Amino acid sequence: MRHRARALVGGLVWVPGVVTAVPLQDALHAYGIQAAHIGRLWNFTLGLCTLVFGAIFAAFLWALWRAPRVRVDEAPPDLKSLVHPERRLHRAVGWSTGVATLGLLALLAADVLTSRALARLPLENAVNIELIGHEWWWEARYHHADPARDFVTANELHIPVGRPVVVTLRSNDVIHTLWVPNLHGKRDMIPGRTSTLQLRADRAGTYRGQCAEFCGLEHAKMAMVVEAEPNAAYEAWAARQGLRRRPPRRRRCADANSSRPRIARPATRSKARGPTARRRRT
Repeated sequence: MRHRARALVGGLVWVPGVVTAVPLQDALHAYGIQAAHIGRLWNFTLGLCTLVFGAIFAAFLWALWRAPRVRVDEAPPDLKSLVHPERRLHRAVGWSTGVATLGLLALLAADVLTSRALARLPLENAVNIELIGHEWWWEARYHHADPARDFVTANELHIPVGRPVVVTLRSNDVIHTLWVPNLHGKRDMIPGRTSTLQLRADRAGTYRGQCAEFCGLEHAKMAMVVEAEPNAAYEAWAARQGLRRRPPRRRRCADANSSRPRIARPATRSKARGPTARRRRT
């Protein structure tokens, strides 16, 4: 029996005769400006560490090739280093230490520059969302200038493409970590503290977010979906969500012609029978 071929391309799972959309969760493909900064830092770190690993491995092979091919019991002990210092070895160790220090300084500089770039996202016309982590689900509160338009969703975020989004992060119980790798890096959510996450999606699509900090038995299922859509589609969706929110009903407690509250008492039927009931009727 032949196996059915499947391929994942651009967030679409292709099965013969069926095409279904699945959320993307890939740190190597950045679809937001913040994720692009983090991706460049990752590429630089990977390249530098690869060069260091290659240099160490080459030195290891060179040392093996130069090692004398004699038995240990037949080789006389070499005690020259006790009398004459090995200047070549000292120079090699010094150069290696200097190169390693320069590499660490380069990584530090790249990290600082990336952090500054992440903090310089323009926030004009930003969307404000408050995200609260619970065991084991996400609560998203959308705030507007008009409080009557505020609404709440669960386990999903809708954001406009090309507009900055400021997400205020809070935890209601234990430590959580929000991670949407296609749009931004990880951000911890500590109970009793408030943090912010600034991001911008530059490409429409469906992205997957995950809690990246173990938070209990259902931690693996604490996921969310981030829908990045054009600004017009986002505004239409937000307007529909605002219309679904009904204002609380007010109870009528005052008469139109009186300022005192009017209390309605339930009518009760008398259970008396016989002469007493006839006397009350007369």
